[in-house]
Amino acid sequence: MRTALAAGGLSRPRFRILDQLSEKTLGAAVDELGTVVLKPAAGESSIGVRKVLPGDDLGGVVMPAVRAAVAAARHAMVHIDATRWVAEEYVPGPMVSVDGFVVDHAPTIVGIVENELSAEPYFTPQANWLPTRLSRDRENACRTVALEALRVLGLDRCAFHCELRFGPDGPVLIEVAGRLPGGQLPAAYERSLGIDLIAAQVDLWIGDKPDLMPQSRIQIYQKGVFPKRAGIIRSVSGFEEACVMPGVWQFIGIARAGEPVVTHPAIPVPYFYYAVEALHADEVMHLAERLESLVEVQLA
Repeated sequence: MRTALAAGGLSRPRFRILDQLSEKTLGAAVDELGTVVLKPAAGESSIGVRKVLPGDDLGGVVMPAVRAAVAAARHAMVHIDATRWVAEEYVPGPMVSVDGFVVDHAPTIVGIVENELSAEPYFTPQANWLPTRLSRDRENACRTVALEALRVLGLDRCAFHCELRFGPDGPVLIEVAGRLPGGQLPAAYERSLGIDLIAAQVDLWIGDKPDLMPQSRIQIYQKGVFPKRAGIIRSVSGFEEACVMPGVWQFIGIARAGEPVVTHPAIPVPYFYYAVEALHADEVMHLAERLESLVEVQLA
């Protein structure tokens, strides 16, 4: 993907493939590219992904990344290859995803999602805004880059999920895949726009034309609340109140008293996940703040 996009003239981060991850190979990539994002060449769920700056202790980067990838593969939690890695030039700015379908070479963009990530140097997806809070001009710029990527790669008769960073000079494509968006995003699209992405994918598989016409438009905010430090959970309160709060359409309580907290550099586990909805972004933010004030997780 990266090679084809670069050959097609699409602006994207410079990168190096590391056939073996070591302090030497990572150091050479940092010397060439500056600040990079290290990620498995084949992986998912942001496992092993982290920002690396010039001057970082590379030994403290390499071993935790490899351990996280190996542990994930061993426990069959995700598909991941811990042998080959990518060091990709770091692009600052908001992360967005552009989603849709290509049917008979005609792409339809269903929507654009604004993503919130964990505090750097890690990049765990934590929250989604649908629609985004970006200006129309910025959204249109993201659409243009996504459509050009689809043209260069020649994707057809499939869903697509494009991830971009809106950097200082505009949107930069990070990744594109011929698939539906993952995680909780299909539910967000159905709730916000009334579009069932999974049903549309099935229609495409059986030769029918998918229905991609929006039926509604409400503001959706989905968030996983993650721990900021390790420890043992002493007590949890507020789950019941959060579940029945007006404006909340999904709440999943995960934390349990007596359980250990798992956080970076291991695979982080959220305390709880929720989704709220309203007509406008400021109303959604008020709901989110109120919900999070109801829930308390104390560590021993």
